[in-house]
Amino acid sequence: MEQMKHIFLYVYIATVRESMVKRMSYKLYTTYLSKIKDLPKGIVKAIIMRMPPMSIKNIEGTVHVPQLSPKTEVLKAYKVNNNFEVFTEKFNEQMYTDPETMEYLEMLMEALEYNDVAIICCEKDPNVCHRSLIAKYLTSLGYQYEELQEA
Repeated sequence: MEQMKHIFLYVYIATVRESMVKRMSYKLYTTYLSKIKDLPKGIVKAIIMRMPPMSIKNIEGTVHVPQLSPKTEVLKAYKVNNNFEVFTEKFNEQMYTDPETMEYLEMLMEALEYNDVAIICCEKDPNVCHRSLIAKYLTSLGYQYEELQEA
């Protein structure tokens, strides 16, 4: 876990060498894996999946942040009953009560003070994806986000 923190911090700091002006106006983007190469240069690309494809290692500015993915029991509960309302309730509970998830949400907010960040997972439809729940949580704190879909 400590190594992941260092990698996450290194990636977002390394991508903002030119401007280290702290402000809350950087933007959060959400999208799915197929759109990762369409993201603007210089944006931090945070893959929020437990097991992403190996190919993401070759994409500049990409960091794997499994701590922002649903816990195994949350995901299993969703797969059993296929009820996104229940999933939403359980994932929101995870965001507000799980120390590790809370810590990485805080790190995501810190990253947004210095750079645009995209949170990326494998689900194409943002209406049934945890990235939209993270984005809504951050919106409630004053951040802006944009879902990047097909043009």
